[in-house]
Amino acid sequence: MTRRYLSESEILGAIRRGRSVGVFLGAGDAAVPTIRYLTLRGTEQQVTAKLWEVEDPRNPNFFDVSSLYPPNGDDEPEQVFSFTSVQQALSEIDTHFPGASGRFVNQGVIDDEYRDYLAK
Repeated sequence: MTRRYLSESEILGAIRRGRSVGVFLGAGDAAVPTIRYLTLRGTEQQVTAKLWEVEDPRNPNFFDVSSLYPPNGDDEPEQVFSFTSVQQALSEIDTHFPGASGRFVNQGVIDDEYRDYLAK
């Protein structure tokens, strides 16, 4: 079985390479069915976290989370946060979403997390 979740050093490595990483957060709290996820991107000195809440089509054959839109139709994140380091970002994220820092995945793997969520 392969390992899915990234260590802190792997998250930092992805950021250094200009890649995004993300964490699936589960069901949202909008009036319509939604899911939430968070993405990190930036540099070693400036990390941006974007919190997304998007409509959940609940289609067992559709898993492309990044193509889903927020309930209001905008293609904008629910919230954007800036941090001075990956460590600060992970610490703050865990404050608001306990355990989330241990569930970050590479870009695109959030789709697998969503697939697992639907299978439950």
